[in-house]
Amino acid sequence: MKYLFNPKQTVLLKDNAKSPKITPDEQVKVNEKFSNPSLIHKFVPRKNVVKSDPNQKGDLEKQIDKELAMERGFTLEAMIVRIMKARINENHNNLVAEVIRQVNLFKPAPSMIKEAIERLIEKEYLERDAANRSTYKYIP
Repeated sequence: MKYLFNPKQTVLLKDNAKSPKITPDEQVKVNEKFSNPSLIHKFVPRKNVVKSDPNQKGDLEKQIDKELAMERGFTLEAMIVRIMKARINENHNNLVAEVIRQVNLFKPAPSMIKEAIERLIEKEYLERDAANRSTYKYIP
């Protein structure tokens, strides 16, 4: 609070300008003539952020992580369907490599891609080839 009574800036005026403390009987006024474009005062106090253990996440952070994982899963599914629509048949390793190459929003882990492929098989967008289990077929 004492920076508001700084004699060089004079944002607030008070009876005893030399003392930074305010006494109960002292009057404080806003200096209407004060102007300094390079000086910014934030009168709203900032919330103190308590640093916690990085391994423990709050409910909001957990919800955000869950929503982000869902959106990434949808992105992967859309990318896989687009690739498979163009190629009809694709080997697992080639499909994973192509998805990693095309996704530029984040770097997906191969396990995430595998889970997305499994979800697409359950939703009947893809099926495994009967002769070669590592090959997928697009179901139009």
